[in-house]
Amino acid sequence: MSEHTSVAGRQQLTKPWYQEFWAWFILTPLIVVVIVGITLLTIAIKKSDDIVLDNYYKEGRMINQRIDQDAKAAALGLRAELRFDLEVGEILLTLTSKDNIELPKKVILNLDHPFEESYDVTATMHQIVPGSYRTDIETRLTQRWYVRLSPDLPIFHEDGMDLKEMNQKDKVPKDLWRLIGDVNLENEQQLILGSHE
Repeated sequence: MSEHTSVAGRQQLTKPWYQEFWAWFILTPLIVVVIVGITLLTIAIKKSDDIVLDNYYKEGRMINQRIDQDAKAAALGLRAELRFDLEVGEILLTLTSKDNIELPKKVILNLDHPFEESYDVTATMHQIVPGSYRTDIETRLTQRWYVRLSPDLPIFHEDGMDLKEMNQKDKVPKDLWRLIGDVNLENEQQLILGSHE
């Protein structure tokens, strides 16, 4: 009897570690932390934002050009009214100026998604009659968007430089302007940019 008891006792003492409760009690939180850490690291690497700019000088120049474009739109007294028809997939634009300047034949509409760059939409709005433009949008637009309107400029200007060369030389074309704003298409289907003073 004592021989049998001592064999059973030795079998209990020689149980493999993975059958012990305390081993799993200690290892489980560590394993969970490692799995969560690897998952978060993978997400951070795949969806990382470039916070530090490689060329901050060029970006600073671009900011100055954007300010000049905003000032140009204000000086011209440009006012834009956008109407989004989400059922049809059509966007209508009414563009006016305080001095009744000649408006461009085409306007570029940029719709930038706040979070996902791949959702951004760029469309060319064609003039129907002076001051009225339209475009069709195939993308289903919902939620919030940053809106930017600018004239569709020709590739070459009077001095023979294209837009890329002009940006590199800190020159802004005299007819380049922009109107900016944002719209939440869940609540509204109309947006007014700029104003007449």
